[in-house]
Amino acid sequence: MHSRTTLVIAVLVLCLVQTVFVLVTQNPGLDGQLIGPDGYMRLRRVLYLYETGNWYDAFDLRTNAPFGEQIHWTRLLDSILFAGGWVGSAVMEFPRALQAWGVIVGPATLLLLVPVWSWGTRSLLSPAGFVLSFAIIVLLPVLNAVFLLGRPDHHGLLALSFISMLAIFVRLAVGLSQERGALVAGVIAGIALWISVEALVAATFFGTALALLWVWRGDSYGRYISFYSVSLLATVTLSLAIERPPDQWLSPFYERISVVHWFLAGTLTATWFSVNAISRRLPIGPGRWHRTALLVTVGLLTTLTVAIVFPKFFRARSSILGRRFSMNGCETTPNSGQPGRLTDRRWVCS
Repeated sequence: MHSRTTLVIAVLVLCLVQTVFVLVTQNPGLDGQLIGPDGYMRLRRVLYLYETGNWYDAFDLRTNAPFGEQIHWTRLLDSILFAGGWVGSAVMEFPRALQAWGVIVGPATLLLLVPVWSWGTRSLLSPAGFVLSFAIIVLLPVLNAVFLLGRPDHHGLLALSFISMLAIFVRLAVGLSQERGALVAGVIAGIALWISVEALVAATFFGTALALLWVWRGDSYGRYISFYSVSLLATVTLSLAIERPPDQWLSPFYERISVVHWFLAGTLTATWFSVNAISRRLPIGPGRWHRTALLVTVGLLTTLTVAIVFPKFFRARSSILGRRFSMNGCETTPNSGQPGRLTDRRWVCS
């Protein structure tokens, strides 16, 4: 990583940008409140887990009222919020500690970008270049918004995962990391898929970038693809076993991690190894056209297999574009004389 002074400057830049965003937007986090109904929905979900201990119950009556909905959120962010609330419960009640942690978890996650980005760009950027590039990253409104004070949002973890994978790719591209880097990238991609299946974009981006380097540079990047795909499959398998009860391990869900995504990762891994093994027995040279043909074959076979077994995968509406309910007519209102307290809010939907 860069020098300690450079990292401190980057942290100061981060704090300055966050402070300006918070003050300009009159962020409710300054008063200990959360931004929008999603934050309270998330903390109520964690509070319900604390009260009942029912890890597998994702059904929420507060959305799609009066019928409720099997919400697409998963337990990884819930666990992080739960852990923060549990630690804080040593000095205050769990609901109050949970809300306090929910207010600051976004900026706390953003701090992790400093060492991650420094580690990834150390060989390419001078101290000044690193600080400038980091300032550009945190100034992006779409990125900064998911780390804001008062927003316990899983998109912050997704952004951290993507930038971590980008940092690893930079090191792989310049030759500073080898198989271990690809292995870690697969673990991060699998964890990101556990957080939300929106991470399919990031996982595909990383795998495609590795594949293009393999086409251009040759065998060493083929090994990286192997390590990436195996670690991705292993992480998705473990995530599925943790997130879902055993009787749902084979149940297809498209908006949250399930056997569908396990099958996709498994098919991709099996196809990659199979096509490579067969190609070595064919009388063709190991040139770029050969590698391009192998890459296209792997992509087509994987897509065709998933389309046959899970045809809805390519028709399923994503959790962003096609929700079964709308929050436009819902708001949280104080239920007592102390607005902003997690236990003092109720849902009103028109």
